[in-house]
Parts: sequence; structure tokens; C-alpha cells
Amino acid sequence: MPKDIVFLATFDEGKGDALTDLSDHGNDGTAEGKASWIDGEFDKAFEFDGGTFITIENAAPLKELTDPMSVGAWVNPDGINNWQNIVEMDGGAGWKFGFHGSKKLVWTTYHVKDFLGQTTIAEGEWSHVAATWDGKEAIIYINGEEDDGGPIAGGGVIDVTGEPSLDIGYRRTSSSSHFIGGMDELWISNKVKSQKEIQEFMNSGFNTILAVDAADKLAVTWGKLKAN
Repeated sequence: MPKDIVFLATFDEGKGDALTDLSDHGNDGTAEGKASWIDGEFDKAFEFDGGTFITIENAAPLKELTDPMSVGAWVNPDGINNWQNIVEMDGGAGWKFGFHGSKKLVWTTYHVKDFLGQTTIAEGEWSHVAATWDGKEAIIYINGEEDDGGPIAGGGVIDVTGEPSLDIGYRRTSSSSHFIGGMDELWISNKVKSQKEIQEFMNSGFNTILAVDAADKLAVTWGKLKAN
């Protein structure tokens, strides 16, 4: 597992209302509302019905996120007719990644700047979406390609040290912006990921990355046993 990944949800649980963080930090969450699991781009996915959301409470090191950072996921939206959040840490100087009512992606530094993509996202099919943020520019990626318009310049200092939760599928402070549709392979990094890295996550899926990581660890352990 890349050390910069501070949160990872593959949504492969398939049942129940618990969500497992597969990063090294183990910040698990709970679905509020109806927990529905569907087939995703890789194995299972979570279906948001417009009222369900997932919270990850008191999550370190997510509270240390400022810039740089990146976020990505597979999404299958069903009816984008207003602001809808994929994931966020809300508040006076928080951040979010989601959809604008124009069916375009938006990266936000709350109360400072919205960075709006240029490409309309298809409804009823899976798309890989990602955004990177270095504190001055946001780059939005759709299916591994940089969105039209290039880096979006702006500003905004993120400070989420006082935020109680990472929120998936809605906006905590307004109880709105609910996402409707499927979500799979949600990840958050404390680095600006390159296009190549984003494409690797998109194409390989994290189960493959986790399997390789486990095999590497097993090989190291076996090597130590043989040496002893």
C-alpha cells in the first residue's frame, strides 16, 4: 500500500452497514440510512439512494490534510441535478470533491474557491474521477485523462483539524448535497498524485495492489525465516 494513501474504501463488504478503511490507518466508518451493496467496477460497490451517507469519525491522519492532497473514486451517478458530494471534510476551511448541478466535477476549498471541471459526467455508467490539489492549482481527471481547461488556479488554505468526520455521499453541515448512485474504490492521498499513478489506481483496482503488497510482505517474512 502506498504510504501516502490515508484512506481507502473498496466497498467490497457486500453486506451490513460497516465500511472498512483498508489504508494503514484503519479509520472505519458506518453507513447512516439504508445500506445497499451492488456490483461495482471492481467486485462490490456501495449504492447511495439520496438519503444514505457514510461518516468516518475522528479520523487521523485525515485531520492533518491541507495540501498537497489527491482524491479519486469510481462513480456511477444516477441523476445529477444539483450539488452532490462524493467525499468531503466540511467546515470553515474544509474541502470537498463532487458534482456541480451542471453535471460537471467540482473541487472546493470551502468558503474560498470552487474549481469547476469542463466535462459533463455520464449518468448511468461507471466513470473514474479524481482531483489533485497543491494549494494553488486543482487538476481534475476523468477516466485517467486531465479534464479540459488544464490546471484551475485559485487559492485557499485547508484546515480540517477541528472537523469531526470525513463524510462520504453528502454535506454534513447542511444535511444536503446527497450523492445518488454507485461508488467504488474511494481513495485519499496526502500527495499530488501523477496522472500515471491515477491511471494505475483506475486500471488495476486496489485489490490487485493490496494482493501484490501482501505477497511482497510474505516474501520478506519468508526470507527472514530462511535467514534464521
